Amino acid sequence: MESSEKKKSSLSILSVLLLLFVIMITAVSLYSALGLYVAGAGMDQILLNLITGGLGLVIIFSISAQLLRRYRTVKSTEEKMVITVEECDGCKFKAIRKFERGDFIFKKTEKGCPKCDSLLTITAIYRRS
Repeated sequence: MESSEKKKSSLSILSVLLLLFVIMITAVSLYSALGLYVAGAGMDQILLNLITGGLGLVIIFSISAQLLRRYRTVKSTEEKMVITVEECDGCKFKAIRKFERGDFIFKKTEKGCPKCDSLLTITAIYRRS
């Protein structure tokens, strides 16, 4: 498991380095196009630099979107603690436990209240962050 985490982090580092490299190339290309335009150079050189800069911008947005998507996926797969709140109908005793499959609000549970032996009812289910 550690090796897969190291592999993911090294891929992220490589992606960030690639992004920085493409940003540098794009900036140089667009600056060159501007310099050639001001100097009155031929349109073919200016267009070549503009096309290179435009492709660089597309690549920058693509890599950025992939990095953001990966970051959100990693963040959303962190363990989420879901809590079930049970209350006694008789004495209003409240118990909090981990969510179990099949829990739903207003469900009467099989176990009784530890104080008065009445049935417990599920009154809330929520995620603890």
